[in-house]
Amino acid sequence: MTNNNLVLKILVDNKVNGQLIEEHGFAVWIEVAGLKLLFDTGQGKALIPNATALGCELSQLDALILSHGHFDHCGSISKLLEVNPDLNVFAHPGTLSPRYRIKPGEPARNISVPQVDRDALLELGDNRMNWITQPFNMLPGIGITGSIERRHPLEDTGGPFYLDPAGRVHDPIIDDMSIWIKTERGLIILTGCCHSGLINTVEHIRRISGVDRVRGIVGGLHLLNASRERIKSTCDALTEWKPDFVVPCHCTGADAIEILQSVLGDVVTPGFSGLDLICFGNFESPELNS
Repeated sequence: MTNNNLVLKILVDNKVNGQLIEEHGFAVWIEVAGLKLLFDTGQGKALIPNATALGCELSQLDALILSHGHFDHCGSISKLLEVNPDLNVFAHPGTLSPRYRIKPGEPARNISVPQVDRDALLELGDNRMNWITQPFNMLPGIGITGSIERRHPLEDTGGPFYLDPAGRVHDPIIDDMSIWIKTERGLIILTGCCHSGLINTVEHIRRISGVDRVRGIVGGLHLLNASRERIKSTCDALTEWKPDFVVPCHCTGADAIEILQSVLGDVVTPGFSGLDLICFGNFESPELNS
């Protein structure tokens, strides 16, 4: 990783800067070690126009990594594959499971990968569709977590998520995965929704990477409906890890972000579509640009 810059650009998020399209979802562009990667695709309407506006050539991507199989992270895959027909895709096999959100007094809502995008993934074939469950290194120092061990007692999946429309089978979202990048000054971790919990995710990555130092965290943290006890545990863990920057996005929740900022101060910068994060080769001072 020496003498390589790491560039992250948030392409899709619930909040935007400027004239970009706002969307409940998440996608981030990654340039590292000669690779151009996309982590998630949002719901569908924002990815391509936002990428164009931000100068990200989707046709030049080397790989797409999917964090999990929810519609707001896996939309527009079919359109992306039209732009980049040779794209390699990495995902957990559980990504294609049927998914439903069922809230009291409301009908079941299908939140699965859209059918057109599901079909596009299945048509890729084994040479380009990479199903992974275990930790996987794309290059030395650049990894995908695979399924994340869930050891922390407060970080159960929770939420109104089910594998059937009748709500009989709870969905543990075992396909939840994150990306880690080893730098000279520690790990940079990218989360999609972090359904496994931030503490579980970071500790899993520290174990599989062999790196303890957490340099930065970018992505959805799924603390929107978390208990105060869980948010406090998350803040305590972040205080112990002492990251240089945390960029909460998408599903983190405004109240949780406010608490994170009150505890960690300027370390926390809320994410939005259009935010650039550039870490130079020595990784001493990331720049946040809008």
